[in-house]
Amino acid sequence: MHKIFGCLLFLLISPVTHSLVILQYHHISDSTPKLTSLSPDLFKQHLKYLKDNNFQVLSLDAVIKSLHKGEKFADKTVAITFDDGYRSVYQTAFPLLKKYQFPFTIFVHTSPIEHQLSQFVSWQNLNEMAKFGASIANHTIHHRHLIKKNIHDKKKLRKTMIMAEIVDSQKVLEQKASNVLKALAYPYGEFDQQATAVVKQLGFIGFGQHSGGLSQKPDLLTIPRFPMGGAYGDMQDFAIKVNSLAMPIEQLILLNSRGNPIHHHLLDSIDKKPRLKILLNEIDKNLQISCYSSSGKKLIKKVIEKGFVFTPQDNLPVGRSRYNCTAAAKGERFYWFSQPWILADEQGNFYRD
Repeated sequence: MHKIFGCLLFLLISPVTHSLVILQYHHISDSTPKLTSLSPDLFKQHLKYLKDNNFQVLSLDAVIKSLHKGEKFADKTVAITFDDGYRSVYQTAFPLLKKYQFPFTIFVHTSPIEHQLSQFVSWQNLNEMAKFGASIANHTIHHRHLIKKNIHDKKKLRKTMIMAEIVDSQKVLEQKASNVLKALAYPYGEFDQQATAVVKQLGFIGFGQHSGGLSQKPDLLTIPRFPMGGAYGDMQDFAIKVNSLAMPIEQLILLNSRGNPIHHHLLDSIDKKPRLKILLNEIDKNLQISCYSSSGKKLIKKVIEKGFVFTPQDNLPVGRSRYNCTAAAKGERFYWFSQPWILADEQGNFYRD
């Protein structure tokens, strides 16, 4: 397993033709915030597409077991996940998933369920879904930011907070829910070296919100998922993403604006144009990769020995963003890789309270 925060980030990806795609949803509703919502009609189309095109939908439990064993996934394999545990998952998504007999996973933060907030599922709802193939997993207690708020924050107190958010939530889940996995979806998709170290120490597997197909040997602390909601998830976008393949990167190096290797994807306020250095193996050395910022602007590509260096044209925005990289594969499919970034503001803060 590679370390995502080392200066040289070794992606243990062999040139495979198959890879798993994990889908991430929040609300399935026309009346909830658009940024994290997918309409019920479009969700129906997603499921029908999977059925009509002979996709294998795996439970996340089966996915995790295969990853631990190093097993290859069959082509056109997906897993379906939901974050937060909103009520529309039970009211709208669940009947459709039951109709298609598709397993799925709900990552829940336990506080709103414990407080019986009306926009969230109940324990009874979760256990009813678990009887029909759903698994339940950890999204912490309060859905707090797990990364440090400020570049200069102390580490010790934050580690205690991260540990409590995960451990205490898991205890509640195992007491009140069925089919509970030892898996964590990072709130907001945010992680750093300390968060992943705690996840590893606890023996969990970690899931983010950066996009891409899943290789045979991924970093089990930062597994990518394709978010579906807001501007993402129309049928053209969905078809491209569920048919995508893991980018066959031999070596990935994160660089700062000056071209020097850096240790992680959390950036200070002066480092607004980080670069990506992507190296390929002999088999894939002619792969033509293109990378884009979250704003959709293409990154400048420089050809180097065994690969490319990508430099953004514009500054990153403060907070979370990504570089999405794609390359054409056989059969009108695409290789896909996503690199998350989190940029601090001038006061050194990565997010506001």
